[in-house]
Amino acid sequence: LDYRLKQAWAEAGFDPKLVEDSSHFPSITFGNWVGGDRDGHPLVTAEVTTYTLQTFRMHGLKLALAQLDDLSDKVSIYCEKENLTKAFSKRLKVIESELEATPGTLRNEPFRYFINLLKLKLPVAERQGGGVELVDTENTYKHSDELVRDLDLLKSELISFGAWSLARYDVQKVVRHLDVFGFHLARLDVRQNSQYYEEALKEIIKTAIPGNYKDITKNSNTLDEFIQQELEHNRPFLTRTEFLHSEQAREAVDTFHSLRRHTRNYSERALGSLIVSMTRNVTDLFTVYLFVREAGLSRMGAKGLLCPMPVVPLFETIEDLKEGPRILDEFLSHQVTRNSLEYVRQKRKWDRPVQDVMIGYSDSNKDGGILASTWHLYDAQVKLAAVGERHGVNIRFFHGKGGTISRGAGPTHWFLKALPDSTLRGLIRVTERGETIERKYANKGNAAYNLELLLAGTAHQTVVNQLENPVSDPIRQILFSYMAEESFKAFKQLTLHPSFIRFYEQATPIDVIESSKIGSRPARRRGKRSLEDLRAIPWVFSWTQSRMHISSWYGVGSVLHKMKQEQPDKYAHLKELARGDGFVRYVLTNVDTSLAATDESIMRMYADLVEDEKVRQDILGMLLKELALARKMMLDLLTSPISARRVNHHLSTQLRAEALLPLHREQVDLLRRWRGAQKKGEKELAEVLLQSLLRSVNAIANAMGTTG
Repeated sequence: LDYRLKQAWAEAGFDPKLVEDSSHFPSITFGNWVGGDRDGHPLVTAEVTTYTLQTFRMHGLKLALAQLDDLSDKVSIYCEKENLTKAFSKRLKVIESELEATPGTLRNEPFRYFINLLKLKLPVAERQGGGVELVDTENTYKHSDELVRDLDLLKSELISFGAWSLARYDVQKVVRHLDVFGFHLARLDVRQNSQYYEEALKEIIKTAIPGNYKDITKNSNTLDEFIQQELEHNRPFLTRTEFLHSEQAREAVDTFHSLRRHTRNYSERALGSLIVSMTRNVTDLFTVYLFVREAGLSRMGAKGLLCPMPVVPLFETIEDLKEGPRILDEFLSHQVTRNSLEYVRQKRKWDRPVQDVMIGYSDSNKDGGILASTWHLYDAQVKLAAVGERHGVNIRFFHGKGGTISRGAGPTHWFLKALPDSTLRGLIRVTERGETIERKYANKGNAAYNLELLLAGTAHQTVVNQLENPVSDPIRQILFSYMAEESFKAFKQLTLHPSFIRFYEQATPIDVIESSKIGSRPARRRGKRSLEDLRAIPWVFSWTQSRMHISSWYGVGSVLHKMKQEQPDKYAHLKELARGDGFVRYVLTNVDTSLAATDESIMRMYADLVEDEKVRQDILGMLLKELALARKMMLDLLTSPISARRVNHHLSTQLRAEALLPLHREQVDLLRRWRGAQKKGEKELAEVLLQSLLRSVNAIANAMGTTG
């Protein structure tokens, strides 16, 4: 990726010297949720988080060792010690003394010898019989910045010696690697549900202050006041977690203890953000500060308490997205938040404080359908960015996207063009999940290309937005507010229908997906049999498997038809925007793509699994009617069919459909037999059929190139 940037830079006619130093390159970091995301996952414990941090450190150090091995081979240069600078000679002697080392056969190859010493200072050693292990001693590096300082000295020495090419390319390559990966490989985000934290905090209060527990927790206002008062102090409620009777509270505190131990032993670079899913109010965020304090991870600065890790709200549902700007305003107004942002700013050497805000594409879609989700995500970003501007804080949006259109997927450059003009300032975080990781990054060429799309697109949109100083389109605001509201009504009319849940449970393989072991978390947050408790991934996955895809088109036909009939001027303006507006084109293209993948004959095939005739006719009738209307209105809006507008995509969809048909038939037959065996209590047969069903789910997902 760096090579492509240098090449493009030169071809564009810019000064090559400006990109000789990789510190001028775009800043890239990698994050990780595995081992940190415990939202509804009981198996992600404090021990798992500790293991994850250690495992990532091990792999980060192995990569650093490999980089130094490669560099060592390239600097095998004969040089008398008299030709070395005093600074380099002095550092060489210091490291020799620390490690009790001697040059040996490398006496006249000081640069290679120096690198070999740096390898010995890495806190990793080879095991007998193969492999490596972590070895922390008084003289090994604690964090990668120490190694970078030594490499910068080597770079300076090579330039002084005249080997500028080795310095600026080979040594710089290792420095760049450490800038990106350090010894930690990727920052670990810790995510937990707001309600979990609230319940755990109440248990801590009950144990620590039993006499005042009822007064403190009698309602949300008294609890809020108590938390505000506690944020003025930096001391824990309890000195030991053994005093806690609740396993939930003990686990919550132990998680933060594991983070504290790792940062004290190494550095804070290994830790990403503390993400609070289902953020409902500002108290959900302040509660996390108390858990940070409870584990001794907080600090007391000149202006009071501070948290060294960013606390990040996650706004997921449509209601949460609407409330987000108010919550963020209260959060950024608090002194502890300002202290924490300033601490992180100084650590990461930013010009302005940066507050991450995560927005969820999945639950907002499950909540209100494609149009309502897309618009409320867009509108929330505009308002959240404005809140940050008022507080002198840059808002970096963390886009919680998935691999399907319903969960925010789409071509990267189109996605970036569709973002609000005021929200992209060279800062962005995105999630890559499931099969999209393999599809985008399984080989070096694809990986570099997809990273380039992200970097180039972010840079381009940032510059364009600054140069053009764009003004928001009030007509687009009016149009999409109307479309979001009307499509939300249509979507809710479907999902709240008395027959909907029974249809959904029988006409899709949701029960198979819930029985699988392929998810990163259980399919339901708290184990309740309700649509609200069901996670968005299995929701989308199940509709995708049955080729209904309702989460990415239902409600679109109704709202377009109503707009054309009742407000033709607005409809005409939307038609005009569809030709060139980045946001409108992105939304309509995604709907268009999803409609192409939806198949009426396969929908009917799965609907036949519904036992109650009335339930089947009620919901299938609604789906088919809306599908026909959506296709009719999209054709009217875009003026030509997908077969003419997107020839390659249309042909690909047709070829895939032919291959998928027998797979769907097999899955429907297996579903019918499996459910029958379960009803009859034939457990052994049911288990055999389940394995075949899981293979059919995998086969269809692979053929379609997506799960949920």
